[in-house]
Amino acid sequence: MIKNSNTITAAVSTHGNNYPYKRILVPVSEGLNTRVSVLFGLYLKLVSGSSILLADMRRFDKKRTHGFQSLFEHMEQVYERFGPEVSVTRGGGLETNLRNEVHRMIEDTGSDCVVLGVRPDRYGRIRVKAELKSVVKESQVDTILIKR
Repeated sequence: MIKNSNTITAAVSTHGNNYPYKRILVPVSEGLNTRVSVLFGLYLKLVSGSSILLADMRRFDKKRTHGFQSLFEHMEQVYERFGPEVSVTRGGGLETNLRNEVHRMIEDTGSDCVVLGVRPDRYGRIRVKAELKSVVKESQVDTILIKR
């Protein structure tokens, strides 16, 4: 469904009745997310009354396109618009791959929802990478996958 959609689409994988969420984790990495899905996570924070953690995991990106540079340069505007319950952290550096780091962050932060994102390549095709699939399948918390 998400691969064939022509509009922004969300696929939700639930693991229990956690809504409304208390803590949303958004791993910020081009391998796991898009700017649209980060924005979706911020709006979900507003409507659910939860806190949100933007986890900077860009160190795992092999090829950077935009590197979420604008997001981190304008955090004051994010705080003004989305409230003080927005926090930013860098991945702890304890894990050697992105999948393990996300799972560790879920446990360490007590997150009950993870927001991820995919975008089409230059030919319009969607490829869900192995790291992304494993986070969705192996997480014991709700995951929301946003396709731009």
